[in-house]
Amino acid sequence: MTGVLHQAHRGNTEAIATFLNRHLRPQGACARVSRQGDRLQVLIESVDVPDQKHFCDVIFKELQYLVIKEIRLLQIYGRRMGDDAAAWTQSFMSREGRLLPASDIVITQLFGDGDIVAQAREGDVVAISAYINRILSERHLKAHVNLKDQDLQVIIETSEFLDGPEFCPEFANRLSDIASPKVQNLSLYKQKSTTATPFLMQTLALKNQSKVRY
Repeated sequence: MTGVLHQAHRGNTEAIATFLNRHLRPQGACARVSRQGDRLQVLIESVDVPDQKHFCDVIFKELQYLVIKEIRLLQIYGRRMGDDAAAWTQSFMSREGRLLPASDIVITQLFGDGDIVAQAREGDVVAISAYINRILSERHLKAHVNLKDQDLQVIIETSEFLDGPEFCPEFANRLSDIASPKVQNLSLYKQKSTTATPFLMQTLALKNQSKVRY
């Protein structure tokens, strides 16, 4: 555990998860850990929805012990195993070396989004596809994704009516977080069926308009 503890102190996510699970597994829960810069995300899963107060207290106590200096924001998610969405979330901010509850911060990102966004900005097609399909799943849609040079091609297969002039700019805006020198333009296609020929709805430039968001 000494080696794990050393790596956890340094912010290694696998080591942090191992350290936390030493305390959580005997209580019927397990933790997954993701990190993006100064933001640390901890997802707690169990057969039933994890008790928010109890497990937040446990995570808070153990991470205070680790004293990971680079972490400015801690986001904790509680989810029942098998569910897609977290049942609850809670945030803590680091102030003067201590983690303090930050009830005024609303968590807008899903667990692990930071990792996906970072990879997508680097032109990782798998990450881009995961990010896009997560957005489209809100409307029960799926897309095929391809990246050539800096041009992102997204083919949405659906027989549903899509209002191009309204849908395309809105969709492009949702992709602003992954815009980067490696992902600059979006060509959005619609395909009515697997055998149908895709047709171009619109081509737009992607601009990263987001500031640091938590």
